[in-house]
Amino acid sequence: MSGIWGNRRFTTMFSARVVTNVGDSLYLAATLWSVHDLSGSPFYTGIGGFLLYSPEVFQFLTGPLVDRWDLRWTLTGTQLVQAIAVLTIPLAAWTNSLDIFVVLTVIPTLALIDQFVYPAQSAALPRIVTEENLVQANSLFSLAYKRVDLVFKAVGGVLIAMFGAVTLYVFDAVTFLLAAVLFGSVAIPSGGPDSDRSEDRLSEYLDDLRSGVGYVRRTVLTNIIVGAAVANFVVGGTMAVLPGLADLWGGPQMYGLLVSALAAGTLLGALGASFLHEVRLGYALSVCFAIAAVAFFAAMRVPRPFASVGLFGLAWIPVGAYNVLMQTLRQTAVPDDLLGRVTAVSTSASAVAAPVGSFVAGSAASVVGLETALTVGSLGFAGVAVLFSVRRRLRVLPPIGDVSTADIKH
Repeated sequence: MSGIWGNRRFTTMFSARVVTNVGDSLYLAATLWSVHDLSGSPFYTGIGGFLLYSPEVFQFLTGPLVDRWDLRWTLTGTQLVQAIAVLTIPLAAWTNSLDIFVVLTVIPTLALIDQFVYPAQSAALPRIVTEENLVQANSLFSLAYKRVDLVFKAVGGVLIAMFGAVTLYVFDAVTFLLAAVLFGSVAIPSGGPDSDRSEDRLSEYLDDLRSGVGYVRRTVLTNIIVGAAVANFVVGGTMAVLPGLADLWGGPQMYGLLVSALAAGTLLGALGASFLHEVRLGYALSVCFAIAAVAFFAAMRVPRPFASVGLFGLAWIPVGAYNVLMQTLRQTAVPDDLLGRVTAVSTSASAVAAPVGSFVAGSAASVVGLETALTVGSLGFAGVAVLFSVRRRLRVLPPIGDVSTADIKH
């Protein structure tokens, strides 16, 4: 670990990641709460979640661009544009023109820009750390994100209760500006000859796009995407319904507790990913998601809200481990010059389920109630456990520490 912290480029990018994640956590806490507060309807929070997650579906289109563009300026530019976009909401509030449609317009705008950020970070990380430090680097990135989520989503709930959601958007804009400065100071090596080709030919872009899709289709990543899609359906549905459930159980402070429990669970999972380094992936993930399904179901059925918060957090531990392990698998087994587009294709394909989950959960909650709608999420986690148990290609995958390009090919 000391080797990683001695790497100045890594520490600077890590700092930028922490800063931008602070803003993301405050933004997410503020946004869905704002939709709930302005509309008072779980249906509209479902629409908000749909708009929040839908742009991820198109992330595969950004992959070829990320692999071509200068990664440092891609990361810097996206932060600056997001800072400008997020200030639209407080400006509308100050001019007494803020309504739900302003928020619903800003949500997909920021989400679309964000589709360039994480593929760029993913493609940059193997270029600035050694291969033997890659799992640790990914764990640290995930750890930072989850710790930030744990603290600042809870802080977000308190700030909403004290000052209103608009204040959080101002803080968010400041974090984007600071992250832009930090990203701009990181020198990221070129990824190879692919990154130096001309950017003005549509045919080259389409070739790159097809190569990313084709690589995924020829590997076990297709099966992994199915599991991620099921989990994303649960994520989208949960985040859409959570503001209304928190309001029912106690208001914005309870909202902060619930989103912090979610963040704490994924944080523990990210930390635990290192302990699964020598365990077969299929076995480990099938057991973990079975436990998650039971915890999620119990969280919605235990009558005491604070017990429900603890069980709710427990249900998200496998998601944190899954994120780290699957990201490391791609970075280890996928060639560097394909990594940006393969990451984008994988993310886009699995992300289709998140906006669908948001819309379905928001609509269902309007009919059957908030707690009943969320209870269905336990079935999603159970489905992931079954997938990793019955699909041979997933079941025979070696531990993440031993995985190679040959292991993921059909």
